[in-house]
Order: sequence, then structure tokens, then C-alpha cells
Amino acid sequence: MIRFKKILFVFPETRYPSGQPPLGIAMLSAVAKQCGAETALCDMSFEKKPFEHLSRMLAEFKPDAVSITVVTPQIGATLTACEVVRRDSPGTYLMVGGPHATVLPVETLETSGADLVYSGEGEIAFRLIVEGTDPGEIPGACFMKDGRAVVVPGRLLVKNLDTLPLPDRDIFDMKKYFTTWYSMDRVDSSLKGTTIMGTRGCPYTCTFCQPTLSEIFGKKMRKRSPESIVEELQHLVDKYSINGFMFEDSTFVVDHPWVTEICSLMNKRASSSGGAAMSAQICLPKSFLIQWSVPGSQRLTWVLSRHRKGFWTIYTGRELQLKV
Repeated sequence: MIRFKKILFVFPETRYPSGQPPLGIAMLSAVAKQCGAETALCDMSFEKKPFEHLSRMLAEFKPDAVSITVVTPQIGATLTACEVVRRDSPGTYLMVGGPHATVLPVETLETSGADLVYSGEGEIAFRLIVEGTDPGEIPGACFMKDGRAVVVPGRLLVKNLDTLPLPDRDIFDMKKYFTTWYSMDRVDSSLKGTTIMGTRGCPYTCTFCQPTLSEIFGKKMRKRSPESIVEELQHLVDKYSINGFMFEDSTFVVDHPWVTEICSLMNKRASSSGGAAMSAQICLPKSFLIQWSVPGSQRLTWVLSRHRKGFWTIYTGRELQLKV
């Protein structure tokens, strides 16, 4: 028996529609469905009146839980969405997570009026929440008790990423995301593609991402198996007929042998399937590219694109590091 049988996810992107579907939400939806819950998504990305859309979905779907994922530029829309949920569905359990909630859990809890704010990687914790585990027993949970915010110390990280289900992209209107996917336009604007992730965690301390990235995924890099990644690519080719993709990973090329194995499996799969088109945009050092016979600078942007005649096109560019 699960506590929440109908869960409405909310993606509060109201200003900048993107062709990158929020895979974190898709992962949580996949976990919820594994638990036996029914899920739906209020995706504000392409809505002219996003909060009216949320009101309609609350009335039609009648969720017993709402989960909102937020990054800091979306906090204004998130707080408005929380107000709509409290106004139109006051008995619904309200949860907020994501990067902003991870860095500022208590502030997010107090400003949103949510029942629960979660910090960090969400799949293990979300399963526990859906199954009805007491929030006080879930590391990373933040909630109000006796008028005070309680933060449960610790994080729940998935040790073996291959144990996770594939992202539930069924909750997205993928046609709209394909239409607004411009990530590979410099290679070929006709490519139909999407993004995937093969790793989590980063050992580095670059100020662009840190400390938020480590707060969510930890400092140790975890990798999916090459077989798992290629299986997801094949699934995307079979279901959506994509002919391009881009890795969203922060540290995709740290482990060169692992990347090489992924590329080898991609080539084998493409050959055995009659040349199904695949493409990737990743950054690699020159020493790694020597085996591909690619000339260039010390660090290169490597874009592989499989075209109709089966040729690979490689675009290179120099990375600049500026001292401030």
C-alpha cells in the first residue's frame, strides 16, 4: 500500500522554453510509477497562462500529492504555483525539491508553505515518501514540526545508477521539446534529438557549479554502464526516431576508457541496426582524440554527427580560460 496514489509534478519554467526536458522530474515519475502511483505533469514551459493551466490540472487530475522541482531563476513562479496549489487543492500534500531547495531548504520551506522540502538526489527519498515513510526518517528531508523547521542530516545517493529506471519521458509533450531543441543546430539544424545523462557527481570545485552540484550528487563521480547508456539511446531511436542527442553530464569525459567503450558500443549498435543516426557533443583532451585521428588544440569540442551517407563530421574549438 502506498501513501500517494496520484502525483502531479510541476515544472515552473514560465519564461524561457527549452528543448531540454527536465530529466530529474522524469526520473521521479518513473520511480513513482514503479511504486504503483499514477503521475501527470503540469509543464509550464509552453503555456501562455501557466497558472491557469495548473488550476485546470489540479481540478481534472485531482492529485493527492504535488511535487515541484525548482532552480533559482524559477523561484518566483514556484512560489506562485505553491499559492495556487494551496488555494485550489488545500488538502494536497505539497513537496518542493531541486537545486534551489537543496541549497536553501529552510528558506524554501518557509516561503513556499510546502509540507516537505527535499535536498539532494531524489530517487531513493521519493520512493520512501510515496510509500509513506515518516519524513523524520529520510535523510535530506526538511519539514515543519511544532512551528520550527527540522532538517534531517545526510543524503541518499544511488550507488549503482544502472538500478534506476529509464526517465519517464511519456509525461512530456516530446513533440514540443523536439521542436525547440537547438543544441545541435551548429552541426545540422534538421537533427531531431534530446538530452541524456550518463554520470552523476563531480570531484572538482569550479565555482560555476559548486557547491550546488556536490550538494545534490556528492563529490564522487558515479557512472552508468556503457550498455545502459546505449540501451537508452536505442530506446529513444525506436520510440521517437531521434537522430541526434547530447550528453548533459558535467564530467562526462573524465574517464576516457569508459567514453571509448560507449562510442564502441554505439558504433556496433549503429552497424547492426543499419546505421541508426546518433550524435553527441562532448569535450575531450587532445591525447584522447589521437586515436580518432583528430587534429586540434589542447582541449577540443568534439561533435560527432552521423549523416545520411554514414560520414562522421567533427567540429573543433579552443576552450579559453580567463583569469579574473
